[in-house]
Amino acid sequence: MAIRKAAWNKEIQSNTLFSADSAVVGIGAAIIGDKYDIDFLSYGDAAAGIVVAYFVLILAYHMGREAVDVLMEKTVSSEKLREYKELVFSVQEVKRIDRLRARAFGQYVMIDVRVGIPAQLSVQEGHDVSRKIKQTIIEHHNDVEEVLIHLNPWYEEEKMNIIR
Repeated sequence: MAIRKAAWNKEIQSNTLFSADSAVVGIGAAIIGDKYDIDFLSYGDAAAGIVVAYFVLILAYHMGREAVDVLMEKTVSSEKLREYKELVFSVQEVKRIDRLRARAFGQYVMIDVRVGIPAQLSVQEGHDVSRKIKQTIIEHHNDVEEVLIHLNPWYEEEKMNIIR
């Protein structure tokens, strides 16, 4: 995510630089065209305006697309979901994943997971399992802000229904 943000900032800087350069060249051409009576150079200001408008529209498109992704709670890639799934299953007490969802929330990721753990565990043990799942995911993924965990009971006879 940090690399993506750095690239995004670099793109903004280069667009700003090109816009500023275009404006300087266009205004300079218009001034020279008016001073030396060169007709086609007098359109330099208008041409620079078009170039600057192009860069502004590109920037607006990228910013708008990112804003829509945040508002629509864009889901993360299936590869990331597989990584989260492996991390959840790395916690020994987890016997089943009933649901795993992850969505981008600005620059952070929110994960919602429902897991099956042995039914005979106490409330405290269930809480410890939940904390272990959250810590495991956050240790491996700095972009994860929140992990919401719902625990479901799992019984030994369900062993055949484990989907990994």
